[in-house]
This record gives sequence, C-alpha cells and structure tokens, in this order.
Amino acid sequence: MAVKIRFDLPEEATYHDAVAMPTKAIPRTGPQEMQGGIFAQDGSFIQSSGLFRGVKSPIMAYGRCEPETAEYFEGSAAYGGFLYRGHYGHFLIESMSRMWRLLKHGEFDRIFFHAHPSTVAPCRIGEFMFAKMGIPIDKIKIITKPIRFSKITIPAASLRLGGEEAYFSHRNVCALIAESVSGDYFDRSQPGCRPIYFSRTKFKARPVFGEAELESQLKENGWEIVFPETMSVEDQIRIARKSNVYCGVIGSAMHNLIFSRPSTKVIYLEREPSQKSTYNTLEALDKIIGLDASYIPTNVSSHTMAGPFLINPNTALEYLYSHGLISKKTEVDMRVITEKYDSHIASIRAAK
Repeated sequence: MAVKIRFDLPEEATYHDAVAMPTKAIPRTGPQEMQGGIFAQDGSFIQSSGLFRGVKSPIMAYGRCEPETAEYFEGSAAYGGFLYRGHYGHFLIESMSRMWRLLKHGEFDRIFFHAHPSTVAPCRIGEFMFAKMGIPIDKIKIITKPIRFSKITIPAASLRLGGEEAYFSHRNVCALIAESVSGDYFDRSQPGCRPIYFSRTKFKARPVFGEAELESQLKENGWEIVFPETMSVEDQIRIARKSNVYCGVIGSAMHNLIFSRPSTKVIYLEREPSQKSTYNTLEALDKIIGLDASYIPTNVSSHTMAGPFLINPNTALEYLYSHGLISKKTEVDMRVITEKYDSHIASIRAAK
C-alpha cells in the first residue's frame, strides 16, 4: 500500500487536568518497550500521546495513572512526544514529528517530552535542533516524574515510522532547519560537486559485508565517501545539501536526505527488504521532500533483521554504471565476501 501524503495539518487537542506519567521499562514480549504517556482527567490513556510504529504497534504506551503523586504545573504546556538521545535516525523521524506545532512555542510556557528511563535532559542532537528552530532550551523539560497539567496541548505526529500516511508539515520543519544551516533551502548544489556515498564501514554496529568493496570502486570513480557517524549534526546536514546525487545502504544515515533539496537523486541499497516499516518511512520521506529515489536489491543475506548483512556490490555497480554514474567497474568476487560474512556469523554463534 502506497504511503498517502497529506497537505492539511495534523490534528491537535487541548486537555485540562491531565496527568503525564514518566517512562518505565517493561519486560519485552513484543514490540512494546516502555509504559508511559499522558492520561485524561478520567484516568484514561490519551492515545495521541503514545509512541507507535506502523499503524498501531506500541513502543511507549499505557501504564497506570497516579494523579495523587503528581507535581502540579500551572500554565500552558505543549507535548513534544518522545525525545531520542542516541539514535539520530529515530530523532529525525519520531522526535521531530510534533515539531510542526511547537514552532509556535510562544503560545506555551513549557514543552514536555518523554524519553528513555533515567534521561533528565535533552541530548546534543535535540539541543542543536531546538536552537535551529528558535525554541529556547530552557522551555524544554523531560518528564521524569508524574506531572499534573492545568492545560496541555497534544499535537498529533506528522510522521510515524512505518505509518501509511505522512504530513507535508514534517518537511516544513526540516526545511526550516536546513535553511538555518545553509542560508537558503532552495539553493543549488555546489558547482562540480561529486556524487556522495554515505558509508557504514566505520560504524561498528550492524556491519554490512560487501560495502567496503563497493566503496573502493566508487572512490576510484571519483565519488566522495563520507562517514556520517564521525560528523557533527550540522556537518551532516551540510553534506546532505552538498550534492545532487547520493547513494548508501538503507539506514539512519540516509535519513539525512530529509534536509536535501527537492529532485535530489538518491540510490538506496537494500540490505533487508522484509522490513515494511522501513520502506514505508523511506517512501514517505521521498514523497515529502520530492526525492528522485531508486531502490536497488543488493541484499543477499542477513543474520537477523538487524544484521549483520551481506550485500552484492556487483548489483549496485551495474546499476550505477548503466545509469552513467560511474565510468568503470570491476567484478567483485562474491565468494571472498561471503566467506568473510559466514566467518563473522560463526563467531557470533560461537560466542553465545
């Protein structure tokens, strides 16, 4: 099912005498990781305050309302959703999904977020983004204990990871941040800029076997290779606006292209095509930003849905060559790459 793009604004609702409960870890028997959220005056859970994946899978939802222990907040509050600290991709998609309403922060005395248990302050990613959106950091508060609100506005999310619809207002937030960094959201790419490949080869988690061989040939063809995890947030945004052609294995680094210009050409290299939520999210970003996207089935094997992964660089090289994006290519011996992958999987199994 294709992702539907909506040009109206997401819904919002204001509640009086509502109670926010902090996040609480629970034994994971399914997709749900935490309890927590905001409860209405009658004690019922406010569904729009939850963190969900796909259409309805809960990540943070439910729990028990304890108004008798809540600290009272007098004033006008807004709910910002869930604030990811250490995961850049989830921050861009989920932590920024209610920012469309928070841009008018002057209407609120404080903006409250949930976060993982034990989190007490925004992360460096959040501090950077809030500054670029003009939201004072002293307005931001993490919900660490029960809070009772005299008035709180809860905006619906403009984008949900794996959801079947997305709002154009998410792009507006990203465009504001991009313009704050680059000076002009609709500026042109740098003259003579080389195509850019987002590499994961320096990223230790979820290794992709076959990527190093691909990266080597792209470098020989004049591509610029960048390693997003080694860069500041601002530099990642700048690099996402530097060129008009990008390529990379599907993952958080590719979410940086939410800051790129409309019509930017993007080649996504598939590593695990069974994850519908990932593809729904990428389709939403492609449509919202106006990316010229192609998905290349380079996937060969994955130990789990979270990796390690084995890709065939020859598939990517053939596509790039046939579309004039590289001028030369050398066939990669997949037997060597597969042996490395199999050896790595064997070491994982032996360690258990």
